[in-house]
Amino acid sequence: MSYLQGFLTIRPGAMTFNDWPLPTLERREFFVGGHLERLELAEGIDIWINEEQYEKASVDNLSLVIQNGEKKRLIFGNAFFATTDKLGNCISMSNEQVDWLRAHLLTGVRNEAEFYKIIDVNAAPRANVGVRS
Repeated sequence: MSYLQGFLTIRPGAMTFNDWPLPTLERREFFVGGHLERLELAEGIDIWINEEQYEKASVDNLSLVIQNGEKKRLIFGNAFFATTDKLGNCISMSNEQVDWLRAHLLTGVRNEAEFYKIIDVNAAPRANVGVRS
């Protein structure tokens, strides 16, 4: 099984994800802008966000919408995707997990130059180019 070199990251307004090295807890907290909160997505994928993201919530800061049936969760600010190893360490996602994410991903448009991502957990897999291979 092969893994990404870094962590898949998303920023508000970005069209694509990036693969960034975030080797330490301090770098991860710096990237999200505060203390980390872990959200379980599916397929062993976790989304790491700022635990106080709602204090800075605004339409301009929206980066992700996670849809799970009728439930939706809005994610504001920077976030990164990861998984855990057998010891519980936060590690980069496998290529198979990236493929799952790609198959459940849509892009929403806020205006002509800013975007947000929609992850539909229950959707039938679809092709999408929003995640770089």
